Amino acid sequence: MKNQRITSLLILICMACLSGHTLVFSNYSPLVPNEKQLILNTYPSTASIHSFPFELSPALKRDIERSVRFKLTDTFNMYQIVDTQSESKIGTAIVCNYLGKHQPITFLIKLTKNGLYTESVSVLAYREDIGGQIKHPRFLAQFKNKSINDPIQINHDIDGITGATLSARSTTWATKSALAIADSIKKLAMTPPSVKETHSK
Repeated sequence: MKNQRITSLLILICMACLSGHTLVFSNYSPLVPNEKQLILNTYPSTASIHSFPFELSPALKRDIERSVRFKLTDTFNMYQIVDTQSESKIGTAIVCNYLGKHQPITFLIKLTKNGLYTESVSVLAYREDIGGQIKHPRFLAQFKNKSINDPIQINHDIDGITGATLSARSTTWATKSALAIADSIKKLAMTPPSVKETHSK
């Protein structure tokens, strides 16, 4: 088992290097208390969560920022969700911070099994005094089933909220960046190896 884990990690690093990008694993801290449990609470009881800490290379980060047309956040945690009974992947969960007017807003973006579409977008922590309307289900429902090919822009395919302009824009950025990073990882065949930490309900 130990040899398999080492082999998986080496393969992953080699793939990243051959692609012309450097993938660096790093330890990171949860953006909200009980982050993993909050994510698991949104999945079936048989789900387990596998953390996937990483850093994008400067070149890859620039490519993504060019594509989405805004600066990526530096606080970004990705998790793979696996069904413990079938041992198959059932989704990807991404937690990230984007600035509202003054304070960071912590978002949870859940992607489908193939990582191509959003399953849901929610707000884990809202720290502003105003603009909290973005937590309303009616607003967040607009982000369901979005892909990297969708505009995900206010006044295009997303209706904004009066009095919450910056917070609404941050929601679009969080969603777009989650899809873009997941897409880049998928293209580079960066499949999370089995060395990652696992939690279950």
